[in-house]
Amino acid sequence: MERSWKNGVATTLDSKQDLQDTCCLPTVRPKSITRNASAYVVKKVYHVGGSCRTRYQANIQVNVLRLYTREQYTLEGALEHQIILVALKQALAVESDVWCDPSKVLHLCRAVLRTYETSEEDLGLRAWVHMRARQWLGPCFRIGSMVSDFENALLVRSRLLRAKATSWESLRAEWLQLVGTRRRKATQEAEVLIDRQRHHFLKGQLSRAVKGVEKLFQNRGSRPRSKSTRFRDLEQQADI
Repeated sequence: MERSWKNGVATTLDSKQDLQDTCCLPTVRPKSITRNASAYVVKKVYHVGGSCRTRYQANIQVNVLRLYTREQYTLEGALEHQIILVALKQALAVESDVWCDPSKVLHLCRAVLRTYETSEEDLGLRAWVHMRARQWLGPCFRIGSMVSDFENALLVRSRLLRAKATSWESLRAEWLQLVGTRRRKATQEAEVLIDRQRHHFLKGQLSRAVKGVEKLFQNRGSRPRSKSTRFRDLEQQADI
């Protein structure tokens, strides 16, 4: 059994594999991690029955994942968790190539946690996917998954990103499958919401395309015609 110092934290190494995992982690100065951790908002205020209750919770955005730990009664406890989450994010930023394989991401994160002598269970680590699909829904709409443990959230992330890169139909089916694990009513509500957003996005694209055609005619010095005339001409050209 050996002890190693990494990121300013003493860690007990029980095996050669643990030693190899720890040595491959990027070296980050503790001061920079602490400084970054203090920039996050961890305070949560609950209003119940006219009274105010304050709790603290570490949280962070890593790629398209939202991570958070167990709520704490003290700010100091939440900041300790926040330091660990910042260390996770920085390690993943350095080893960005691991994102292609969820198992590698999980392996790296657990190695970071070991350097802080903690685990997902000790932190109460939970995660969920929160991502945009600009090419299908525009920049303002985000798709979110249910909250789960970190390992399952990584698998959900991988499936959603693969579906997003494939087609709109694949993404819609994958997203609805996630929602469908709750209850039938939630699935129906999700279908209405996501189809409405898709319709709004396509309508906006059509409007921009029409404006682009109008601008093209204006730049050529042609007299702008009515929309109905332009669309009739386009239909005739399509028939030809």
